[in-house]
Amino acid sequence: LDPKPWYTLHPTPQPSTSKVFRQIRSRMLLQCVDCDGCSTIAGLAGALDAERAAGKPTPLPTWYRFKDPHDPLRTLGLRRCVARGCFRVETEALRTKKCAGCIARYCSAGCQARDWKDRHKHVCATAQKTFEDLAGMSGLGGVS
Repeated sequence: LDPKPWYTLHPTPQPSTSKVFRQIRSRMLLQCVDCDGCSTIAGLAGALDAERAAGKPTPLPTWYRFKDPHDPLRTLGLRRCVARGCFRVETEALRTKKCAGCIARYCSAGCQARDWKDRHKHVCATAQKTFEDLAGMSGLGGVS
């Protein structure tokens, strides 16, 4: 008897398409690549192709400011709307707005209201406590 190779008995799990999409989008936002409205991996690839064809990186929004890289609470790159099903990211014309109770960011009041109804009201207090704990551990004091 010829036993089956070990890798056929325990195949490597493949990441879901949505997980791969989120990982690629996060990397693009970290590098300030404009991927506003891209809802598929093909859309993200198209945004990268467009930037490459232009021969220069997408310009940063004029309002974008680099912050202290040693600040553990700092967000690098552009931010996305956290509402489920929304694919908007910060651009020159769109700055995300912060939830008053935590650090979640939204592209519009409509997205924030929809997300509040769907899920955010259940996690907002927990998110605020986590943020305060992180600020306390980093020696930054209270949340402003």
